[in-house]
Amino acid sequence: MSGRIPDRYVRFPVNLQTWKFLTFLHWAYDPATVQALVPNDLTVQQWDGRTWVGITPFRMADVRVPGLPPLPGWNAFPELNLRTYVRTEAGRDGIWFLSLLVPRLSFVAAARSIGLPYQRSESEVSVDGMRWDYRFGVPDSIRLQPDDWFSASVQVGSG
Repeated sequence: MSGRIPDRYVRFPVNLQTWKFLTFLHWAYDPATVQALVPNDLTVQQWDGRTWVGITPFRMADVRVPGLPPLPGWNAFPELNLRTYVRTEAGRDGIWFLSLLVPRLSFVAAARSIGLPYQRSESEVSVDGMRWDYRFGVPDSIRLQPDDWFSASVQVGSG
């Protein structure tokens, strides 16, 4: 779980990264439906009787171990995370990642070794001026047709 206030100070970060071309998309769900997807010691947060699930596509860039250049293939690649917002029994708020998709098998292996739920997915983020296109294929762990699992086009405005 990741939260606004860290559980402890990070003295030695294991990696550094930059997020580019980031989009947040959210849908409201019945809390009981989403609660079934998170560990029992977490409670999904609710607003007006609904809980929210977010899909966040972006391009990770400059992924590296502090003090070293990026590993081959890790300089920049797409990521999509599927998340919900939770609270611990002690009242701490946080984000529970239901799934994390990237195209780099080496990154998946490294992240899963420390308990993160990454999966491999053929994916791309294309940028044409203020239009951002995202495409993520079906994760390798899901045995479905090779159609896109998620795709979106975003026209970035001036706000």
